Amino acid sequence: MRIKFVSFATSPYDKRAWSGTVAMMYKALKCAGAEVDYICCDAKPLWWHKLFCKFIYFLSIFTNKRYNYSNSFLWERTVEKKLEESDIDDCDFLLVPAYSVIASALSKVTCRPIVYCPDATYSGLENYYPEVRHLYSFSSRQANAISRKACEAAEIVIMPSNWARGHAIEDYGISPDKIHVIEFGANVENPHMGKMMPVYEGKKHFNILLSGVNWQRKGGDIAVECCSELIRRGFDIVLYVVGMNIPEKYRSCSFIKDCGYLNKNVSEQYKEYVNILRQTDILLFPTKAECAGIVSCEAAGFGIPVFSYDTGGVGNYVVNGTNGYRLEISATGKDFADAIQNAILSGTLPKLSRGSIEMYNSKLNWRKWADRVLAVLNEYR
Repeated sequence: MRIKFVSFATSPYDKRAWSGTVAMMYKALKCAGAEVDYICCDAKPLWWHKLFCKFIYFLSIFTNKRYNYSNSFLWERTVEKKLEESDIDDCDFLLVPAYSVIASALSKVTCRPIVYCPDATYSGLENYYPEVRHLYSFSSRQANAISRKACEAAEIVIMPSNWARGHAIEDYGISPDKIHVIEFGANVENPHMGKMMPVYEGKKHFNILLSGVNWQRKGGDIAVECCSELIRRGFDIVLYVVGMNIPEKYRSCSFIKDCGYLNKNVSEQYKEYVNILRQTDILLFPTKAECAGIVSCEAAGFGIPVFSYDTGGVGNYVVNGTNGYRLEISATGKDFADAIQNAILSGTLPKLSRGSIEMYNSKLNWRKWADRVLAVLNEYR
């Protein structure tokens, strides 16, 4: 089977592109036996596009509205012209990770079957993610039209959660038959993954991990409140914070270890992140908006229980009583502290850890993702 993998990433091995998901998808498909060629759609905005965006930017200062250029008809046309110059037809399938504008543009320049692999529809993201709010009405219409077209044009849509699939069906009227839910995998690799678990017997000190980029969306305040409450109740806690700028008011907290931003493309920083995971006892994931949560897969690989909000696509990755618990979106830091304390005192953590390993080995890894994707593609052929 020959697949052409089309992305904006300059290299299929760039671990920064889509938080490493592009690189892991590409590698997994090759390891699963597919012949995969990479096409970098490095389209450049035209000068008048840049001028228009500058005008909109200054206008936004007065209107408090946003313009989403990356999901606009202007950008789609630029991408379309770039694809017209590329050798895209000599394959069985064209696979597009995440980028709706590429999938939509491809439908205009080729008749080859498109496999579209987004983590969500635009309709699911809008007014859910803080970054996708307060758009100009015309920008919202364009973004949704492109997202809808990407789903309609694709012969096969692969989504990582039931939440994402539901939005495609309900918001865009996409046929349920062509949407397949296949969970993402962990964006780190280590020989210990799927085999090792934290040791909880007799444990008094707990390392809790908070990982992400956006402090507000990832629930940083909730995580600090939770750990503060656990310490007040007598637990020995260290909160490892990876990838976020910690607000000034928390920098003096002795229980917070600021690990900074770790670039997975840099070998030493990649190893440091893996070492943090190996030392972690609990993943605290109070994210307020999430399509999937790759960090949950990474945690599963090391047998780490997860405590998260019940939001977005998290339900496919955190199963109550199996590998962690999902709390109502109204839950406070003290509520998270209650859940963690109960798991510690009741001796539930080892059970949750085993459940994490089982979920990683059964579905939350890229090898399984690639095998399931290729099975869908073979069935289509």
